[in-house]
Amino acid sequence: MPELTDDPDPRDIVTLNIISSHKISSKTKRCISLLYTTDITAGTPQVIGLRAKSAVASKAITIAEIVKRQIGAQGDKWYQYTQLSSVLDGANPAQAKHRKRRRKYENNAENLESGEGGNDDDDDDDPFVKMEEGRPKKVIAIPVLTIYISRTQLPTFAKLYGYIL
Repeated sequence: MPELTDDPDPRDIVTLNIISSHKISSKTKRCISLLYTTDITAGTPQVIGLRAKSAVASKAITIAEIVKRQIGAQGDKWYQYTQLSSVLDGANPAQAKHRKRRRKYENNAENLESGEGGNDDDDDDDPFVKMEEGRPKKVIAIPVLTIYISRTQLPTFAKLYGYIL
């Protein structure tokens, strides 16, 4: 089993936020370059974090798997620690309801144009409904996946998140 090292200062952990428009190849190259910027025998261990919301978690997992494969191909060991958390996001339910009504109105308009007919008896689905301004925002918790990858074993991370060899 590899020798355990001191954990890095949290300020030294480089966290890359993954969004849907990021290219996998560019993020993979960035991760590899960050992991090999310091010599693991001399300085503090280099740790990267890939952070993604639930909608793009698969992209973060793909990047992590490619990075681990490239580290292994160079004959080095890697350690992965996975954290699941959530962030609060304020969504306005009135806006969502308005979007739903607008879509229904657009679908009815398309049906009328194509000759399929529409729902003429739906007088309560007015597309121009005034939104209530004093309504509180609905707060939802969005899952967040953070994958930490290091070339050295980190005991604190292993206790907090577990590790994959």
